[in-house]
Amino acid sequence: MEKLPRLSGVRLPAFHAELSDRILVADTDLSGVIYFDRYYRRAEAGYQALVRAAGASLRELFAERFVTPAVSSRCDYFHPVTVDELVRQVAFISHTGGSAQASQHHFLNEAGEQLATVEIVRVVIDAESRQKVPIERVLSEASDSHLAKVLRAGIEG
Repeated sequence: MEKLPRLSGVRLPAFHAELSDRILVADTDLSGVIYFDRYYRRAEAGYQALVRAAGASLRELFAERFVTPAVSSRCDYFHPVTVDELVRQVAFISHTGGSAQASQHHFLNEAGEQLATVEIVRVVIDAESRQKVPIERVLSEASDSHLAKVLRAGIEG
């Protein structure tokens, strides 16, 4: 992995994930600039890295009683990025409470400029009833679950 500058202006929790990759032709629109929806794909890769860093996998999470569908997202786009540019993502859990957990994903270029940010909010639901579940219930009723690992990592930061 190539070395890129540190994220500035954001207090990083101890629990975070970093990924970097180059922009492919398939990531761009007709003008040769990254298409905004590609940031969502990259943010999902960042979330998957956070899940792995917490000691779980998405496959394990999907097989459990409680699941976390994304219910809200936002992408703010600051600078254009073109083919073959190296982009670094810094992902972390920005909020855990009630029935929700939010992840933030910051994308930077080699000069350290912020290219975009994505925030995704996931709500904990019971896979069978499809009802929202308070995080405290998951931590007490399924304390050994893979989801509990991810929730605790977000809470402890």
